[in-house]
Amino acid sequence: MLQRIKLVFIWLWTNIDPVIALAAAVICSYLGLTDDQFDGRTLSAATLGVLSILAFTLIRERHGRDQVRKSLDQITIYTQEPEADSFFNANIDESDIINDASHDLLITQETGNLIAERHRESIIKFLDKGGRIQMVATTPDLYTASLMALRNDNLNKPDYLVARSNTFMAQISDICQRVNTEKLTVRYCPYPVSTTSVIADPGHSDTSKHKAIVRDAGFRISYESKLAYNVLGSQSPRIYRHISSEFRKLYMASSKFILLTGEPRTGKTTLMETIIRNLNDNEYIFWVLTKAEHSDTERKTRSGFSVHQKNRQTVQYLRKHDGQYRAQEQAVDLWDNIADYILENLQGIRLILIDEIGHLQIRDSSRFLNAIHRLLDEPSITVLATITADDDAARSLSAIKRHYRTETLYLSRENRQEMLAKLESELEHAQRTIRLVSHD
Repeated sequence: MLQRIKLVFIWLWTNIDPVIALAAAVICSYLGLTDDQFDGRTLSAATLGVLSILAFTLIRERHGRDQVRKSLDQITIYTQEPEADSFFNANIDESDIINDASHDLLITQETGNLIAERHRESIIKFLDKGGRIQMVATTPDLYTASLMALRNDNLNKPDYLVARSNTFMAQISDICQRVNTEKLTVRYCPYPVSTTSVIADPGHSDTSKHKAIVRDAGFRISYESKLAYNVLGSQSPRIYRHISSEFRKLYMASSKFILLTGEPRTGKTTLMETIIRNLNDNEYIFWVLTKAEHSDTERKTRSGFSVHQKNRQTVQYLRKHDGQYRAQEQAVDLWDNIADYILENLQGIRLILIDEIGHLQIRDSSRFLNAIHRLLDEPSITVLATITADDDAARSLSAIKRHYRTETLYLSRENRQEMLAKLESELEHAQRTIRLVSHD
């Protein structure tokens, strides 16, 4: 009861002027009707008094509305244009984003060593539950490392940065072996990126999963002092889409190792032949194509293979003998020679297309397999290769597919045109980078 009385008094005090005006109007009206001595002059004066009170009430309410409007405008300004000091933060950690991600993580790093070291277990846990990681790191050559050293404060020696990149390779290789997954891919960019980032679940239907951390590389400042900011896709969809798009562009422009696989007769070699035919012929490109030969017009009975190379005018042949395909006498060291050519020209070749990596090649040439492993460890070279789908008979093929540099794409008759467009786009971006970036 006391509370109600208190609320009534509060209301009366808040609205004191209209209450007085109303009371005066009621009293004057009553007196005007009942009291003969209440003349017109008195009634006019009372009416003017009531109107004055009402005018004051209107002025007070208008002033209140103006104050509320100014406050709302100020809130809008703060919401749309936050102060830089409240927006940037030097103490943001990537742990929460990695731990909360559901399907995809897009990561851009300098050497990659720090994130692999600090968040190793979180990365393993994410991969174990079926997540996919696509990462871009800076190419660990001395030229690019020198540019990073110029920019860094305490990490200012190119050799040390290259060593950190090599440590990252060892760490990420260990993660791939432990998780046994093909869903981790690292590409290398010959450019010291200006920002590093971790982006979560850009393809998720739930926008609350769209999260990112972007960290400015800065100039000659320690890692602990680098400014970073959080992006929530549900609140800032335009910024989130922008940084996700930036990652895709960087990922496409970076060196890559793409494996194309699929069931027999799905058209892997035909697709590679089309891609090779459409390539611009440049000195930094090498390709080898293994085409099936048939002894019947219906192309049902395979009699052997013809091997075509960019650096050879003549075609070499493999014929079937005693159930196995063997090189003809003049091409007995065919795969060894291809391997030797690749290894001898690693400094000049920047784009390699191989059809194929399969049982035939690794059975006949340990040097060929060694050359493939050397290419996997050479982050400045882009490789597109077909690989046998059935790797049960050769553990080395499975290991290639699980390497952190490789990305395995599956070809079928249904997705052939889509795959052709994707691969040509990948190579177009790769060639642009190769043309523009030269340290000779």
